[in-house]
Amino acid sequence: MLPARDMKSDRLERPPVEKGTKLVGAHGRILMPTLRARKRLVLDRPPVPGFNAVYLSMRSLFAILCLQALPAQDAPPPDKKAEEAYLKRVKRIQQAIDWLVDGDADLRAAGRKILREIGPEAIPFLERRLADRGMGEVYATLRELRTREGNFWVEEKDLPTAEQMDKDVPKLARDQVDKYVFVKYHEAWSLAKKGRYEKAVEIVQAVLVLEPRTAHSEGLRRLRRFCDIRITQTTMCEAQAIPAKTIAIAGEKVEVKLRLRNVSKQPILIAFPADGQGFAVVDYSIRVPMPKGDVHEASKSQEIRIEKEISIAVGAEWESSFPMDTGTALEEAQELRIVQVQAWMQPSRIDLGTIPTNRRIVFEPAVVKIVSRKYEKDLTNPLAALGRYMDGGTVNDVFVMALLLEKEDREKGIELLIGAMRHAESRVGQTFLATLLTFLTEQKLGPDPRAWRAWWEDHKKGQR
Repeated sequence: MLPARDMKSDRLERPPVEKGTKLVGAHGRILMPTLRARKRLVLDRPPVPGFNAVYLSMRSLFAILCLQALPAQDAPPPDKKAEEAYLKRVKRIQQAIDWLVDGDADLRAAGRKILREIGPEAIPFLERRLADRGMGEVYATLRELRTREGNFWVEEKDLPTAEQMDKDVPKLARDQVDKYVFVKYHEAWSLAKKGRYEKAVEIVQAVLVLEPRTAHSEGLRRLRRFCDIRITQTTMCEAQAIPAKTIAIAGEKVEVKLRLRNVSKQPILIAFPADGQGFAVVDYSIRVPMPKGDVHEASKSQEIRIEKEISIAVGAEWESSFPMDTGTALEEAQELRIVQVQAWMQPSRIDLGTIPTNRRIVFEPAVVKIVSRKYEKDLTNPLAALGRYMDGGTVNDVFVMALLLEKEDREKGIELLIGAMRHAESRVGQTFLATLLTFLTEQKLGPDPRAWRAWWEDHKKGQR
């Protein structure tokens, strides 16, 4: 019979840790003592009479199992140089992974290149980054589905033969290809009208890749720009250019405000390159309509300096103002110029949540009408001035006042001009009024009072 044991002395105790022992590995994991240290802890323990063999066997087995469970990459380097090399390699891997999600395409390519060079050693770091961002389950599911899909390697023999492909390919004329493109164009347009901008962009991108020279390429690209702008305006930040006034006198300084409002559910950080300064570009499209129907056009640009980083809380706004020089937008010989103020900025990155992007931000444009100083007294009520000039003014006076009308006054002015066309004493007068109505309505009905009256009645019915 074995002698009675001291249960208190037999209780398994945590081995003492010597001073200076490294407890944390390179990735924050707790390190176990080395095998030699574990053996010493086991062998140095005072034996229990009659229980020595069993005790040593259990403790030795436990030490060996702990050693086998220790990850190889977390083992402490054998010397200082090896440890420095290892930490340097880890830092390089982490930097390459950071570059993978950068808004700069060149940095993303550099990150991929570095990780390819490093090879499988980078896999645990990539998996850990996915797990840190809550993507671990997504990645695991993706791997499972890829496995079900079959082997990644595909031989040429697995592809259809030339005879099969040549037999099945249909003969399509160029107009048939354009018809198919238009069907997809219409599908994308329908999605955009329903507010499904991301899906519309996917279709447009695919069509332009397949048929970049299609007859509908211009319309497709315009639709893509429309969707890109709406995605930014509805999911990230609403961007507007807001002038202090919409009608100004030539030479007057007009303040224009750039405003960003965070419409997302997370704070937004808009950042520009670290070695530069924040900026927005303002493009001015200048139109000079003439009474005879022609339009002179010009353009210019200016760069506005802003903060290097713009931080906007949820629901908050950011604003920056700049003066618009109306003097350079109007020559003395002209009576009216219509200037569209279009601003945009191209940040190096936009941080919205965990994944950065570098989408261009386009501001909703503003329109400023610039007139000569002779009309300054008429700006308080352009509709009344229009009626006054129609009774006893020049053609230019009527033309300028009509084009200054906005909203409800514009509708009243159109009706006034259509009524005047019917009572015009000459064909020249009717032609002038038809030209003016075309500027206001974008309808080309010619100097025909009946046609304009019929259109106006239909227009009013459509507004009811």
